[in-house]
Amino acid sequence: MEIFWRTIGYYNSVTWIYQIAIILIGIILTALLVSKPYPWKKMAMKVYMIGLYTWISIVYYYICCEER
Repeated sequence: MEIFWRTIGYYNSVTWIYQIAIILIGIILTALLVSKPYPWKKMAMKVYMIGLYTWISIVYYYICCEER
């Protein structure tokens, strides 16, 4: 369990500024999508979700989880 918490702590300490930017972009895209759901807004949200899952898979699993 110690390795897990060390991994989470390392990931958060290294990527906190990027996480804030990702969350803000998500909030903005969600607000735009809720206000008037145009097709380009739906596509932007899909691209955001693809980018988010790519970020998690590359940065967290391949870079920060080397110890595990």
